[in-house]
Amino acid sequence: MKKVMLGVNQMRKNSPESQKTEYKSSWQEEYFGWICGYANAKGGTIYIGVNDDGYVMGLNDTRYLLDTLPNQIVSTMGIVVEIDHDTALARGENIKYNSVPDDIAQKPENLYVRGILTEKALADIIANPDNTTNVTNDVQKLFDAAPGFVKQLRKSEQLRNKVLTDLSIWQKDNPVHISDDGSLEYVFITVRPCPIAINYHGHFYVRSGGTTRELTGIALSSFLMERMGRHWDGMPMPGMSIDDLDSLAIEAYRNKSVLNGRRTKEQVTVPDQQIISDLKLLDETSENKGELLRAAVLLFHPDPERFVPGAYIKIAYFAPEGAYGANKADDIIYHDEVKGPLMLQADKVVELVYTKYLKALVSYEGLQRIETFMTPREAFREVVLNAINHKLYESGNPIQISVYEDQIVVFNQGKWPEDITLESLYEEKHSSYPHNPSLTSTFFNAGEIEAYGSGFKKIRIECDKHNAPYPEIRVTPNGVTVIIKPCDLYMKLLKHGRYWQTYPDYKEKSSEFLATEDGSVITTEDGVPLVVETEKEVDPAVIASIDRMMEILTSNLSESEKELYLPIAEYLKTHDTIKNADAVRETGKSSETCKRYLKKLVELDVLVPEGTNKGRYYRRK
Repeated sequence: MKKVMLGVNQMRKNSPESQKTEYKSSWQEEYFGWICGYANAKGGTIYIGVNDDGYVMGLNDTRYLLDTLPNQIVSTMGIVVEIDHDTALARGENIKYNSVPDDIAQKPENLYVRGILTEKALADIIANPDNTTNVTNDVQKLFDAAPGFVKQLRKSEQLRNKVLTDLSIWQKDNPVHISDDGSLEYVFITVRPCPIAINYHGHFYVRSGGTTRELTGIALSSFLMERMGRHWDGMPMPGMSIDDLDSLAIEAYRNKSVLNGRRTKEQVTVPDQQIISDLKLLDETSENKGELLRAAVLLFHPDPERFVPGAYIKIAYFAPEGAYGANKADDIIYHDEVKGPLMLQADKVVELVYTKYLKALVSYEGLQRIETFMTPREAFREVVLNAINHKLYESGNPIQISVYEDQIVVFNQGKWPEDITLESLYEEKHSSYPHNPSLTSTFFNAGEIEAYGSGFKKIRIECDKHNAPYPEIRVTPNGVTVIIKPCDLYMKLLKHGRYWQTYPDYKEKSSEFLATEDGSVITTEDGVPLVVETEKEVDPAVIASIDRMMEILTSNLSESEKELYLPIAEYLKTHDTIKNADAVRETGKSSETCKRYLKKLVELDVLVPEGTNKGRYYRRK
């Protein structure tokens, strides 16, 4: 048996429990399934005799594990793993961290494993919790390691009783095994990834994230195909021919590929059969040579759902509760289903969402009318294309797009690549892991998607242009959800209206002195008048009047006139009436010039003249 000082092998330090590392205090039969899962994923290591936080607890069956596990693994799974052992020279050693964080080191259970929280120390505190001076060596050692914990023990009898019970359970269920020489042994099992599918007693497991799960149904079928070098979209569709495909969808591919610079016109001016062959959408195996692949049917058949259930996109608009309350998932106002060739679905979805489901909110920069959608069109399009390309079509479920007044939610029953972290998604270049490589290759050749792995970079660039938040990604075992939040301007317009800068929250604030019934001002003892602030909603008729004025001016004035009339328009946003003297002050122009401006506004039906001669003024209509 070899003994090495911990810390010499730095490769095992700072290895948090993750997809490739597990720490377990003792061996359990269920870990055979975990070994199988590691072999079917990226490989990994299981440490036995080490608790979840990396503290070595020791083993009393090291030799048994070293002698029996290799043979059991070979006989049940047919794979060879590396099994070895190591030794901590003293109790309390940690192989997970070079420097153990305080919150980890001071956990009561870890204090027990380290030999610091003992029955003697706890008994001394229980016997005299108020004693903080003449303490025993055991209590002092515990206090030095976890002063905050000891203070809590002294204050709370309930905590003392709980820890006493817990300590008894830990000693029974998770004993620390120390050799005669004071050392503690542990075993580590290193599993390498296997290129073929591995099963344990007929069950297939895979390591995903920090858990091991058994593969069944669709997930198992996809996994077995991938291990055979095939993908679901690359399997043949017996009985299908080029004549069954939609020529308009193939023509759309031709146009897109030339427009986006992926193909020349000469390259695509060939028969449909050659297009499909060039895209490698024909099966080349000897027994099925020349048959269409599933990807060809999905991309170009007029009704792919006849052969692949769920090969469409559902869109629904939900009750407008978002900006002012909780979304009601069951209140669907209207909905649509986009079907047909996948090559055309993204175009149809984007057009439908931006014409029927999303309303552009109007604002003005000066007298320039600005229309703002919730999210940039190209960013949304990229999200839709990602969903189409990475969906698990074998699931039989459609892509779902839920539109609310303040967010869009896209759900896709797809599989998130394990090597891409959500935290670095928008920050780093990452590899592409297409679940449907034949689909993805065709969309790339059509110029619908950029270089593999760059989709989120495009989303980031588009969102940055419009000051919009990046879509939030949520991954669950059921699929991938993308939550698209509005850009900053859209939310201001949604909450406060197009004149949010003029009338924040559509409320007018006013202040007045607090007075008694007879009108006497109420003051403080120091004689300072008390002021009460009130606010009232701006009359909707005022907003409607301003809307009318802005629409008329933006539609009827030339660009040069808009610049001249802008000061008057800004003044009329906060004033119902204007005099010639007001126009002179706001524009800096002469009295005669301003009279001409106001006359034209009367002709445009923006203003109504009232009063006569020197008392004349103009009211916003």
